[in-house]
Amino acid sequence: VQTCALPIFGESGDRGASLSVLAEKPAIGMPPWEEDPATVSTIAKLAEKFVGHVRSESSIRRAENVRREVDSFVDSLPDQCGIEEAFSGPVLADYLAGIKSCQLASGTKRNRIASVSQFALWAFERDYIESIPRLIAAKKFKVEVAATEVSIYSDSEVAEILAGAKDRERLYILLALNCGFTQQDIGDLRLDEFDPDAEIGR
Repeated sequence: VQTCALPIFGESGDRGASLSVLAEKPAIGMPPWEEDPATVSTIAKLAEKFVGHVRSESSIRRAENVRREVDSFVDSLPDQCGIEEAFSGPVLADYLAGIKSCQLASGTKRNRIASVSQFALWAFERDYIESIPRLIAAKKFKVEVAATEVSIYSDSEVAEILAGAKDRERLYILLALNCGFTQQDIGDLRLDEFDPDAEIGR
């Protein structure tokens, strides 16, 4: 049993004496994303709980991204599709093939499949499904994103660009090359962050 002092106010609004309150019971019950599996009857309801779990563990932006990706999966399912059926091999294989054939960026395809995979693993860990889907267990439920070669300027090309740049352009180029500044970073610079005598930024 713990006690805590809570300030109370009189009718005039003045702070009064303290009131000792006995906190005899801890918080009870489960958060909505951790309810008994028996209470969740549809894949759409389960998706809502999964997104709630993601929101509790990460940022709102991350949760909204996951919601969009999981909603895409749920919307692709047949009508009246049960939870076990939604994570069955044929359904997942069809969804994977559909995503691969979509006119989407490779990174977007990868993220959509990764979110569904995370959804399935979360459902298994909480006994919403009997087993981990075989495609996911075998690490075949994924979209490969080919690494792209980064194109860079040679030293001679940089020298040529600097030679043709005006004073302010030259400053911007050097900030980008030497400090990794983006346009936003340069625009956010303040006068007190630059020392004209030493010719350096702080």
